Amino acid sequence: MVVAPQVTVPHRQVSQQVGATTIMTCLILTNPVGTFSWLHGGKKLVSDDKYELANWTVGEYQYMLAVTIHDLALSDYGMYQCVAENVFGRSEGDMSIFGKSASVISASHIVGQKFSAF
Repeated sequence: MVVAPQVTVPHRQVSQQVGATTIMTCLILTNPVGTFSWLHGGKKLVSDDKYELANWTVGEYQYMLAVTIHDLALSDYGMYQCVAENVFGRSEGDMSIFGKSASVISASHIVGQKFSAF
């Protein structure tokens, strides 16, 4: 059986705080096997201290692709693409990481708010 790549993304949006470790995955159906990659901001990610890339065979012509992002920074927020290519085509699955940095709530944010007792 010949299959042009098909990418499925189980979670299109991930909310995470700065400093956390985040894992994103995608499922790929393809035959023959081609190349798999992750992109962020149009740039190909490589395994290093920041990004840990992995893939596994999970069934006939099926592969799970994962990227672990360590010590999430504001610059890591945004769109990511899981990409699969073979001689019959290319497919991408888009997902995004969003959130906010940890911050201290100033007194000005709570002035005028009512609080109830437990």
